[in-house]
Amino acid sequence: MPRPAKTIRRSLLNNILLIVFLGGAVILATTLIGAGQVAKSLSRVLIGQTVSRAEAEVTQFIKPVYQIFNLTQFWIRSEQLSAEGGAGDLLLPVLKEFNQLNAIMLIDPDGRYLIVSRIQDNYRLSVIDPAVDATTAQILYPLGETSEWQTIDYPIRLQERPWYAGAMKSEINQTYWTDAYTFFGGQTQGVTAAMRFLDQNGDEWVIATDLVLETISRFTTEFNMGYRGILIMTDSKGKLIGLPDLPQFATANGRARAYLKHPHELEFKLANDAAMAFQPDPNGSVSLEPVRFSSDAEDWWGQGVWLPLGERNEMWLGVLIPEKELLGSIDQLRVILLTAIILVTLLAVSRAIVMARRYARPISELEQQSLHISQGDFSEPIEIRSGLKEIDNLARAHKVMRGELRNLIRLEDDLQLAHQIQQKTFPDALPVMSDYDIAAASRPADATGGDTYDVIGMDCLADPPQTTLDDPDRVYLMLSDATGHGVGPALTASQVHAMFRMGVRTEQSVAEITYHMNHLLYAESYMGRFVTAWLARIDRKEDQIYSISSGQAPIIIYRAETDEFEHLSAEGPPLGVTENTVMPTVSLLRLGHGDILAVLSDGIFEARNESGEHFGQPRVETLIKRHAGDGANRILDAITDAVDLFLDGVDAGDDQTGIIVRKWTL
Repeated sequence: MPRPAKTIRRSLLNNILLIVFLGGAVILATTLIGAGQVAKSLSRVLIGQTVSRAEAEVTQFIKPVYQIFNLTQFWIRSEQLSAEGGAGDLLLPVLKEFNQLNAIMLIDPDGRYLIVSRIQDNYRLSVIDPAVDATTAQILYPLGETSEWQTIDYPIRLQERPWYAGAMKSEINQTYWTDAYTFFGGQTQGVTAAMRFLDQNGDEWVIATDLVLETISRFTTEFNMGYRGILIMTDSKGKLIGLPDLPQFATANGRARAYLKHPHELEFKLANDAAMAFQPDPNGSVSLEPVRFSSDAEDWWGQGVWLPLGERNEMWLGVLIPEKELLGSIDQLRVILLTAIILVTLLAVSRAIVMARRYARPISELEQQSLHISQGDFSEPIEIRSGLKEIDNLARAHKVMRGELRNLIRLEDDLQLAHQIQQKTFPDALPVMSDYDIAAASRPADATGGDTYDVIGMDCLADPPQTTLDDPDRVYLMLSDATGHGVGPALTASQVHAMFRMGVRTEQSVAEITYHMNHLLYAESYMGRFVTAWLARIDRKEDQIYSISSGQAPIIIYRAETDEFEHLSAEGPPLGVTENTVMPTVSLLRLGHGDILAVLSDGIFEARNESGEHFGQPRVETLIKRHAGDGANRILDAITDAVDLFLDGVDAGDDQTGIIVRKWTL
């Protein structure tokens, strides 16, 4: 069962809305899916940039160590500094300049040990001379002009210091970094950098400096990421040396408990989750690429980098940032984009409704006008102005069509009237002769046709002669076919019919009638128009037929005695073709008992079925022979019925006219 048709407004609205919603859905899906990929890529880029910046700032943070080493070598080689003097004047300002350093140690070739150290807000100078007493130290504290030397116990031997042992094992001028450890005294943790070098005499010195973990943590907590993230530093063994800016590490006690601990030893879930994300692969390698992980139902991104400390040590720098901090702008963009899509969709829907109404209204009006036209109402409707060029053009074309249809309807009425008039020209009844049976009929292809025929009976004994249907002395017959079919040929056929009747009324012979008809048609017909015609006169007294064919052929004669056919060709060209000045030739025909004369227009012979096959003369002759014993009307009906069956609903395409004369003797 077919679905009911939709209005153009609903169909247009449905399709536009479908396109709008599908387009919005595709854009939204693409945005959401693409945003996820963009988010990952952007997160990797942002955290990578943050790690690179942190790495650069850490490098700057420890850079003073190397600057002090270079300055100290220069001062010693230029004899501005020795273990005996110059430390307070040269090393103290350097220590004050670099807050991240806690102490500077210097050992001369004789083993004398000099220390400039920071103690809270003051500074102390310590000197240990093994040649005097290796277990005591001479100190100045606080370091200043009024300070006096004091002696304190110093039980730790130099060789027991990890930085000294490491420096002695390292190459000359190679910086050695210790792992984080607890300094002498047991209260401070840090890392120490140390280096051996030679003075101008080739004697060996050792320079070292301490970085306490408090200063490292101060750096990591104050590092500005621009995001709510944290920075963590560990030594090569994974112990914490730089703590993040978190509440549990806000106090000195909280930091002290965390220093030199592994993350899993603390209640530090974020660091533990990050450590799990950075687990080494089967080969023992730790990924330095950005890693995404979850902690406390929040997504984080982390990335670490190893910073080399000399040639034998390194420390790990890790950056952890919440994903929503990295993607805050993208989330805002998503909201803005989603809002924009909704607004655009609503705008598109409203525009779709307006457009559907704008397009559908004039078309609906045209539909109503077409309905009125179909009901025969051709009155002028309200003018349609849609503002749309194509629809306005359609409305104008519709208006023109209405006028043309009005004219066509008027013409159709005229054609119907013409058809009625043309049908009236055909004889209502045919003359009845005692020894000739006559039948005639015409079927136009259109309302009017170019074929015509006439059969006129004349009583020649009357004075003056007059037409009669009852056993006339003479019967005049005419069948003509004007080229084409329709109004033009119908008018020509009417002319021929009128001229034929005029000729019969004036008692002209068929030769004279044909002659005058040709002259008149030649003078008045349009170029290329002509008429094939057959005129005949049956003379009962002479028992013969006078026949003239002007282009009308073949004339078929069936001889009953021999059961064979004769065929007569045209005696002359169609009427109206040439201005023939010679009287046409007349053929004399005699019919015996049962003989049949058949004159048919080409609309019968040339009738073409769906396969393109013509009805043809052989079929006509077969039908005549089959119905030779029947009357003339039955023979003509058999032929027309057979043509209809042959066409099987196909348009005939041409007028079909025929006259049958059968001789019979009582």
